[in-house]
Amino acid sequence: MSKPTPRDVKRLFALSGNRCAFPRCAVPIAEGASLIGEICHIHADSPNGPRYNHNQTDEERQGFDNLILMCANHHKVVDDDDISYPAERLRQIKHEHESRHMAAPEDEFSAVVAQLLIDQSTAISAESGGFSAHTVHAQTINLSQTLPTKDPKIEEAVEVLWKTVLKLKKEFSEVTFVDSILLASELDECFRGKRDIYIYGTLRRYKKLPHVAQTLQSIIPANVEDYRLYVSDRLWAIYSTLLTLHGRTAMLITVSFKDKRLNDWRDDGSLNGTLRKTLDAGLIDAVKRMQIGGLNALIGELENKFRREASTL
Repeated sequence: MSKPTPRDVKRLFALSGNRCAFPRCAVPIAEGASLIGEICHIHADSPNGPRYNHNQTDEERQGFDNLILMCANHHKVVDDDDISYPAERLRQIKHEHESRHMAAPEDEFSAVVAQLLIDQSTAISAESGGFSAHTVHAQTINLSQTLPTKDPKIEEAVEVLWKTVLKLKKEFSEVTFVDSILLASELDECFRGKRDIYIYGTLRRYKKLPHVAQTLQSIIPANVEDYRLYVSDRLWAIYSTLLTLHGRTAMLITVSFKDKRLNDWRDDGSLNGTLRKTLDAGLIDAVKRMQIGGLNALIGELENKFRREASTL
């Protein structure tokens, strides 16, 4: 199966502003030579995928006009709801996003394009449903390849912490997913029993008080403190902030079920204080003003910081 050309991939990045194309999402697509987001097809490149157009030629299917850059979470959003996101709407999203940014020099993204084309973890996801994507997933990034150190203890510590971060992201994905779809006011009406939105139902397992604690206990390695000796204070702080962000926002959902009203993470003083120890206050305030997708933006920024700090050890 053919793939997008390097020229088209460079053009995608040059017009993207290095941001996910989903409206109001601030998550970057690339960090240096690392591809964080996903190159997705509007019309799927497999007959099994949604929006597949059998009238397209293979060249059209892999061409610039059929490709769009998105973060992993919003890729999933449009994957799971091709009724709300038909090809026409996605083309409009792509057009508006690419028209919003001043084009960057295409050579600026040569490194990430080269990595995308040669990295063995790049795959054509024909079975994923929704978009088929050429994707370097965070789960496949081997952080130890970027570390200039030969100390196996440091490499092991970074890998353990990173895998824990990815498990947190996966296990609490419903919270981030709903935050990327529903406004706080809409979610509040759901908790109050005034509305019943289908997506809201994905949160129902958080009704049980012990769910969050049990999930965290199953994710965090029992000996995780042992690895603290081998990483920088900065990296440990980023890891701890990600842990708090996932756990706290999930617990607020549980409390929201109990109180029958939304306990919005944006208004949580404890979480805000933790974030400000690691992230710039201006960035936090800007993200909190986002109507949807704020959690995804914070997680993406913290994961980027983790990777950057890990590369310096």
